[in-house]
Order: sequence, then C-alpha cells, then structure tokens
Amino acid sequence: HMSADQVDDALRRCGGDPSRAVEQLLRAAPTPTRSGASGPQARLPDLATQPEAWFRHFDRNGNGLERHEVVEAVLETFQVAHRSVVQELIDSLWPMFDIDSSGAISLREFTKRDGLREALLAQLGESPQPSQQQQQQHYQ
Repeated sequence: HMSADQVDDALRRCGGDPSRAVEQLLRAAPTPTRSGASGPQARLPDLATQPEAWFRHFDRNGNGLERHEVVEAVLETFQVAHRSVVQELIDSLWPMFDIDSSGAISLREFTKRDGLREALLAQLGESPQPSQQQQQQHYQ
C-alpha cells in the first residue's frame, strides 16, 4: 500500500512534476504476477491506436470515465501495479485531468493533447506519436 506521504515524497523528489512522480512510483511498486494475455485482455482495444474504442470499452455506463473506471482500466490494460498504488495515483492526479470537475473524464478530456490518454501512455512506457494535424496546430 502507498501512503499520501509516499506520493508527496515522490512529488518533492521530482520537483513537483506529477508525471515524473507517477513514473517513479509505478517503477517502485511491486508488479503482481498474472497469466498471459488471454481472456478479456486479449480483446481490449489498443489505447495508443484506438483511444475512442478503449475509452468506450471502459465507460460502461456512458457518462465518462469515473475514477473507479480509470483504476480498473489501468489495472486491466497495463497490469503494472497493485490496485492500491493505482488508486492513490489516480486520486492524487485526478484534478489535472477532470478539468471541468464533473467527477468523470469526458472523451474530450481523455483524448485532448496532454489529456489522460497521453499521460497514461507516457507514464507506462509508451508515447503517442502526434498526428501531422496536431503538429501543425502546435506550430500555428
């Protein structure tokens, strides 16, 4: 289990950068042993290439991804850490991604530049390649 003090300590060590703190905490967390990619995980849409399908897969009630749904999605998709570690990380970072304070992450909040999708991919070892359109918008 991870304490709030551990999260605060990681943020201090990373100069207040939440992305680096999450990366550090996830690397330090013990990884549970799980069986191979069969069953439901084998059918998951790919977060990097099918973000809308991935979002809808976990947004079972259609009202956006709530905290508990994000925790389940991260555990099922990445299999990186214990539930308590993922829960505390999502709780500590939630305000950065739920920008309208609705209690759920909308598809727009999820897929926008620097949104939750990019943060999850960046923290868990993959980085999305920006499309040419995003690159052009960035430089305009």
